[in-house]
Amino acid sequence: MSKKVKESKLRTSIMSILDDYVEDVSGATQKAIDKTARATVKQLKNYRPDGAGAYGSWDTYLKNWTSTSDKDKYTMKSTIHNKKKYMLAHLLEKGHNKQGQPWAKPYVHIKIADDKAKRLIEDYLEEEIMKL
Repeated sequence: MSKKVKESKLRTSIMSILDDYVEDVSGATQKAIDKTARATVKQLKNYRPDGAGAYGSWDTYLKNWTSTSDKDKYTMKSTIHNKKKYMLAHLLEKGHNKQGQPWAKPYVHIKIADDKAKRLIEDYLEEEIMKL
């Protein structure tokens, strides 16, 4: 893409090109964040540990994973959370003390999803930027 530009308009032209690039990369970044959030929510919803049937309401816990996106001038983020059983997530992830019974074993699933999301965001971001 070549344009002939007068010397006096060079600064304005360069700034315009850079602004367009920033806008394109911001859009690609938002797409990568959204794709990563959807993949992570899907992974959390599909988690089924051994012995989960003994716990009881796994289906209720699993189906309520969701993500919310937030964007302002300088930041973009997506928060993944369990909208109805949020207080249970920590107990399941870390294990907990049961009254008069042995310690309940942890079901590590959030850390696994988080680790995978960190790898996915890089892949998705690279993929989206290469499309530009």
